[in-house]
Amino acid sequence: MTNNRTRATAMIPNTFTQRGAPATDLEHLAAVTQAGGDAGHQLEAVLHVHALMTYQHHNSAMAAIMHRDGVGQRQDIFIQDVVRRAVASGAIRDDMAPEELASYCLHALTAAAESPSRAAVNRLVRLTLDSLRPRS
Repeated sequence: MTNNRTRATAMIPNTFTQRGAPATDLEHLAAVTQAGGDAGHQLEAVLHVHALMTYQHHNSAMAAIMHRDGVGQRQDIFIQDVVRRAVASGAIRDDMAPEELASYCLHALTAAAESPSRAAVNRLVRLTLDSLRPRS
């Protein structure tokens, strides 16, 4: 799983659109899922990228623009879809609705904005993923 995190982290500054312009946050997330892997690994990579983007954009005008223009809502829907696929594959718990699990993840990862380091962000993502493990 560390390999997925490294690959996902590396994609943040290096992902570009076909026109050569820097990719949007949503395009970064989509690129992570297109890199392959099963639904569980895709979810892990998407949550890492989302948390790192939150960490990098904290206290910026970017966050305000995202939510004002509906970009944040499209990101939320995208992450809900990734969570839905992970639930369907059995990679994460299924005792809650995928929308609730996605909302939980997104809210938990807002703490990345206040994290003191990338290492702290990685620990936050690990904690979030641990809470999604299937219940026995």
